[in-house]
Amino acid sequence: MSVRVLVLTDITPGEEEAFERAFADVAARMKGTPGHIGDELLRDVRAPGSYVLVGEWTNREDFQTWFDAPGHQETTTPMRRYWAGRARHGVYEVVVRVD
Repeated sequence: MSVRVLVLTDITPGEEEAFERAFADVAARMKGTPGHIGDELLRDVRAPGSYVLVGEWTNREDFQTWFDAPGHQETTTPMRRYWAGRARHGVYEVVVRVD
């Protein structure tokens, strides 16, 4: 069963555009990663500077393998530098999908 990885974070004020560009760059580099399906970046319309990063993976194991790999930190550093404090993340299994 596929999984979604959600990362909730706030961005340093004034750095939103730079963060969005960095996210797009990181997402492009993720292409071809085993088990990685795609990414989305959601901006909270009621709370400027608040974002949800959504990653779609074929399964939890593929995500965990990538997350535990040494390259994970290097790959995501360009966007993490804009985070204002710690981000929260969760891994959610898709149990019902309606198209």
